[in-house]
Amino acid sequence: MSSPTTLLVTVTGADRPGVTSTLFGELAPLGVEVLDLQQVVVRGHLTLDLLLTGGDLAAAAGALTGAAHRLGLRVSTEPGEGNSARNRTGRAAVVLLGDPLRAEHVAATTATIAAQGANIDRIRRLSHYPVTTVELDLSGADVPALRGA
Repeated sequence: MSSPTTLLVTVTGADRPGVTSTLFGELAPLGVEVLDLQQVVVRGHLTLDLLLTGGDLAAAAGALTGAAHRLGLRVSTEPGEGNSARNRTGRAAVVLLGDPLRAEHVAATTATIAAQGANIDRIRRLSHYPVTTVELDLSGADVPALRGA
């Protein structure tokens, strides 16, 4: 089975209500399928990643570029093949807690994860007060080895 033709779209800029709705409204009539999607807003700065397939991907790129421009956002598109399905074996979650959460602790933890051959697929903050809590979702981990590291 061949890999599907895909379009990776990254939208960045100042966030405000209605951005995601506007962008997906542009895609709705084009028959595209969303393979993967992630959005994060840090201190008012939006980063939205979409992995699309099917439909008219060239029209999707044009529609998203036009809508992003009207919204004052930046957009990049990258055609390719395949989806973002990760190795479903070795799934794990690592949770970091800190008051404060120091960069040296994040560096040490992520170095250990990399040394064990695991990949960090997603990082998200779960809480920030009274303790900062961050979750790292991993794939490809040898979970018993990671626990012992």
